[in-house]
Amino acid sequence: MLNGLASFFCGLIENFYGFTAGIGFPSYALAIVLLTIVIKIILFPLNYKQIKSTKGLQQVQPLMSEIQKKYANNKQKQQQEMSKLYKKYDINPAAGCLPLLIQMPILIGLYRGMISFVPINPEHYNFLMFGLGDISNQMPGIMGWITPVLVAGATYAQTQFTVLDKTNQMQKTMLYAMPLMMGFISRQFQVGVGLYWITFSLLGIIQQKAIYAIIDKQRAKKTEAEKQAEIEAELEKEAKSGPIIDIEAEDIEEIEEAEEKENKPVSYKQQPRSISQGKGSGKKGGKR
Repeated sequence: MLNGLASFFCGLIENFYGFTAGIGFPSYALAIVLLTIVIKIILFPLNYKQIKSTKGLQQVQPLMSEIQKKYANNKQKQQQEMSKLYKKYDINPAAGCLPLLIQMPILIGLYRGMISFVPINPEHYNFLMFGLGDISNQMPGIMGWITPVLVAGATYAQTQFTVLDKTNQMQKTMLYAMPLMMGFISRQFQVGVGLYWITFSLLGIIQQKAIYAIIDKQRAKKTEAEKQAEIEAELEKEAKSGPIIDIEAEDIEEIEEAEEKENKPVSYKQQPRSISQGKGSGKKGGKR
């Protein structure tokens, strides 16, 4: 199976090389870059879910920490509250694993393919035509130092987006350990595999920034829609309960004065004494 996967990638590289030759820049290194771009596009739906989940986990990290502290002695309740939190914010923690699982066979197939790959035009099998070494070799010459550094740097830059809590000691360690480990391992890779990893990581950074911008815009619209819905619900509630009239004290005095002039009883006076006085004066007038 691995041999078949390796042969498949060798064929793809040769096809992309034919494309680069057709545009006047024949290079197997450029063919690997183009292959990486195509793979990234194919994996975009899965990567979108992964990045969306990662972004959501970053935003609810304070709430997750609060739940963990509150139910530290009740793991079952803690799990239930976490599930409610994930459901409320539409987060799938497992979404980040699938792209990584798919990525590993690609990396292994490309690695094995680079070992056995025999190019049709060996003169174009160097690193971007700059004479920096055969990309099928294990980091020859100066590329034995440049490529691992680039691999580590690209991995570190991408890891900045995936670490949820940089204050967490374990995650902080992974932030530095992962790039160093990838840089060290890449010393055993062919230059072509290292080139694939660098390109994939850099494209991942661009993709994450673009998706983060889309997610932030969507959530801003959702928040605005929720606020508008609350306002409409409040207005509807007020309409059902009837209008609320706020009468100032000065307005009340003017109304009272007008009613007194018309000799109408004032039923809403705050001082009932004036009404009783009116009744008393009426009785006196009757006796006369």
